[in-house]
Amino acid sequence: MSIIRVRPSRLILAAAVVALAVFVLAACGESRPEKPRFHSFGRTLDIVVSPPEFTDRIGVQLAAGHFVIRPSHPSKRLALVKITLINKDITVAPLLIDTGAAQLGSSRGERIFALNPNDAMTRVDVAAPDEDKFTPFFWGEVELIKGYQASGWMVFEIPAGLEVDTLWWNEADDIIVRL
Repeated sequence: MSIIRVRPSRLILAAAVVALAVFVLAACGESRPEKPRFHSFGRTLDIVVSPPEFTDRIGVQLAAGHFVIRPSHPSKRLALVKITLINKDITVAPLLIDTGAAQLGSSRGERIFALNPNDAMTRVDVAAPDEDKFTPFFWGEVELIKGYQASGWMVFEIPAGLEVDTLWWNEADDIIVRL
């Protein structure tokens, strides 16, 4: 049996080449750019919020057919945020996610309460092109067990010119999220 001696400089060079190859292969893989998310902490809940998305129509398909949600007036628009709540501390966090659970607005004091998506739906005959893009809605009663999370979209009807930069969460914990 013969022993092969490798000089330390060649060993370092080989390790660097392998590390570079691994880095290049990882960088060439397909990856989608992740949207920014905003994370804040309360006493018992953590909240993760997506940047607001704005639209003039939300399409929804239910067992009863196709529905849309539209602003109640042309001077308004719909703002949607995807919210994820994480129960980090208590055995069970009972939540009632309704119009008072969250507010969206500006740090200058303008606050808009959430819109009940079930009350705002109107039945239509034809599916919207982006149907179910903003579902499931984050609405209703939820029992959030420790170590688990729940998420969905909340809808807000805001004045067309309002620049939103803050979300206030008011259910089971008070959390302010700067967007």
